[in-house]
Order: sequence, then C-alpha cells, then structure tokens
Amino acid sequence: MNLPQEAGRYHALPNNWAVNNSKGGNIQFVVTFDLLEKLTDNGWNDITSLGQQVTGFFYLTQNNGNELNKRTVQNLREVLGWVGGANELANGEYGNIEVQVTIEFENFDGKSRPKVKWLNPRDYEGPGGADNDPNAIKNLDAKYGPQLRALTAATTTTLKPKEDANKIAAQTCWERFRASAPAGATKEDIAAQWKKSIAVYFGTKDPKTITALEWQAFSRDEFKKSSPAALSPDTFDPSDIPF
Repeated sequence: MNLPQEAGRYHALPNNWAVNNSKGGNIQFVVTFDLLEKLTDNGWNDITSLGQQVTGFFYLTQNNGNELNKRTVQNLREVLGWVGGANELANGEYGNIEVQVTIEFENFDGKSRPKVKWLNPRDYEGPGGADNDPNAIKNLDAKYGPQLRALTAATTTTLKPKEDANKIAAQTCWERFRASAPAGATKEDIAAQWKKSIAVYFGTKDPKTITALEWQAFSRDEFKKSSPAALSPDTFDPSDIPF
C-alpha cells in the first residue's frame, strides 16, 4: 500500500471494507480508502496519480467489547448512509460514496504511520484490504443488534435503507447550499434559488427520486454554479425544500 506522506484533509473513496475483531477485543469496521484530492492553501489538489491509500479503523464497540460505541455508529450512518445491523454494515455498497478523511500521524512501534482521525461527508468544511469476520458480525448482532438498528433507524419509519441514504445526502446538500448564500440573504430567497437550481440541474425529475450519488454530484457541480449570488425575489414556499 502506497501510504500518504502528509497529514491533512483528503477526499477519498472507500475501496475495501470489513467488520472484524481488533487485537484489543473490540469489534471494528475497517475501511481502505483511495485518496483522490488533498486540501492545500490553494484549494483541493488532484493526487490520484500518486495512487495513495490509507486504512481507517472505526471501533463499533469499546471497553473490550462490552459497550457499543454510539458515536462511531452515528458517524458511519451520517457519512455512509448505513441503516440496519451488522450484516447491513458489512455488506453495504460504499464504493461510490466520496468522503472526506482527516489524516494525522502517530507513532506505532517506533514508526510514524498515518491514521484516519476523522471521517466526514465529502463537502465538510471543518472547524477530519480486510476480510469480514463472520464471528465478529454474529457477535455484534447478537449482543447489540437492537441498539444498532435503533441508532441507525430512519427518521421516518416507512423509509427503506436506500431512501434514507438519499434523504441524508439531500439534507447535507441543502445545508451546503444554504451555507454558500451571501451575507444578508433571507431564507425565503435561498429556498427559492434552491428550487430553481434543482430544476436547472435535474429538469423535471421528482426530487424524492434523486439518489445519494446524484445529490453529491449536484453539490460538487451545478449548485455551486447556481449558488445564490443573484437571488430571486420569488415568494418563499416551504415545499421548495424536498425534505
């Protein structure tokens, strides 16, 4: 594995992931990330030609496996759209979900190695290959299954896992759009421009059918070009926001 040589914030794609046991007795979610871009003083720089990868270890349990790590569970839900129990996490499809990782260097056995300190959605602004272990998956579900399903449950119980992931992506996209508004812009104007930007980018497509990947593309592309720099005087309608 070609490891990164510098600490910092990176755009990345999950390449390989698994649920297994750590040496310390906890159950972990291990993800190998392909690094795509690095944040510099001049913005995001493409580094795909370097072929760099880094592995993140996300502990699902703590205290030698005797307690569920709720913070990590919520983080994985928010960033990857995970809904359900251990099997859903282990067998999820994350390879097209671009994320942001913050890498720091720590000393292990006298050597400095990169560590994934934080995992965030791709557009987070900031103030950060393994095999599935069937026994780890079975033990995690047997001991914490109800808690996992409760923590990662959709906010609307009728939503399916895929729909919930889409809704999370839409919410993240809206928050980024709203944050890009110029000083003094009203929420009514921002909402009106949001509706227009969606129409320009997606045409007549029903916003409820837009996928998480499409929302991410919208965040990266068109809504930035159609950001509320020239705001419309249209009347605010709460239905402009599709969630």
